[in-house]
Amino acid sequence: GETWLRVPETIKFEFNGEFSRGVGAKDLILHIAGEFGTDFGQYKSIEYTGGPIDLMGLDDRFMFPNMSIELGAKFGFTPVDSKVTEYIDKRTDIPYKPEYADEDAEYLQVHRMDVSKIDPKISTPHKVGNVVGVGEVENIELDQVFIGSCTNGKFEDLKIAAEILNGNEVNKNTRLIVTPASRAVYSRALKEGIIEVLTNAGAVVTNSTCGACVGRGMGIIGEGEVCLAAMNRNFRGRMGSYESEIYLSSVATAATSAITGSITDPRREL
Repeated sequence: GETWLRVPETIKFEFNGEFSRGVGAKDLILHIAGEFGTDFGQYKSIEYTGGPIDLMGLDDRFMFPNMSIELGAKFGFTPVDSKVTEYIDKRTDIPYKPEYADEDAEYLQVHRMDVSKIDPKISTPHKVGNVVGVGEVENIELDQVFIGSCTNGKFEDLKIAAEILNGNEVNKNTRLIVTPASRAVYSRALKEGIIEVLTNAGAVVTNSTCGACVGRGMGIIGEGEVCLAAMNRNFRGRMGSYESEIYLSSVATAATSAITGSITDPRREL
């Protein structure tokens, strides 16, 4: 038999400029979701390129293919460079051949964006594409803050959270749940003292699991509760009660808000 697959057309984003203080990859992908919607990439692939991508470590780059699904895309990708091949070479000796876009590649759409014009973003309930600047929802009180999952539980994410929480305490009226993305991430964070900083600040650090992100445990929110989450989805009822609310943000915004107990612009702490 045969399996027939349609090759997706590609949408390309070309980024330039430098991120402002307190702004990063998660804010950029939320900005795209807000500007273009969560269905503009249906049955498409999305390529993310430009100087800001080149400067990112892989933990931040992983955000783009991960969140491309929230834009409706079949998949998303960033160009292969030495950071990518070094990562692969440390993990396998199986031969591989990097693939690159042709110089004359044809794209369905090309969008150019200056990242210096992006501010911290928040996705409001109950759709990823309901995106506003953090200032529009600042001071909304939080029952819980969640940092973790495949989207925002990587080592660099935990490091950012620890830098903000170091010497501070989680607000007494707010729970902070941190879930490392893998056992390897957990072990590295433990060895480098990051877990200690998080727990000293009052965070609850769980084992590596989908857990709270999919409402299966270790961070389920109840009726009427409000959660700010550094993860990928905020559909109604995803983290627990159908009558709860989930806001999405970057790790920097989430960690800062855990200290204040309400949605807060991370630039106040950085």
